[in-house]
Amino acid sequence: MVFTDIAHVHVSPELGKIAKDYIDYPDRKIAANAAYIFKWLGNADVETALWKNLDTWHKKWAANSGSIPFDEQNYQDSLVEALLLGGGPCKSKDTMDRLRPFRDHPEPVPDQRRNYWPAADVIVRWPF
Repeated sequence: MVFTDIAHVHVSPELGKIAKDYIDYPDRKIAANAAYIFKWLGNADVETALWKNLDTWHKKWAANSGSIPFDEQNYQDSLVEALLLGGGPCKSKDTMDRLRPFRDHPEPVPDQRRNYWPAADVIVRWPF
């Protein structure tokens, strides 16, 4: 994956500018990879686009009663990781509350779902 391969060597604002244009790319492998790097680069410049694409993805797949293809699930997971981790190690309660409804969607391809997402409410517990 091009974006993460480059980010492992050198994280730069230029990479983010290029990746920003690929967040909603039709090839979900490329789009997922582009979104994923914002967990390292920070998401301030693309947070609106990340939320928009996550909402669009969720609306598309929420009505599906079958399994979600792996590339689609990976895209969704990458958007969530960028939103969850791209602003630093501590997200606001508002961000966590806003992400919570996106957990409710059809089952992905068996055994290909990332382990952290079903238990996202365990990652950060709020005292209230």
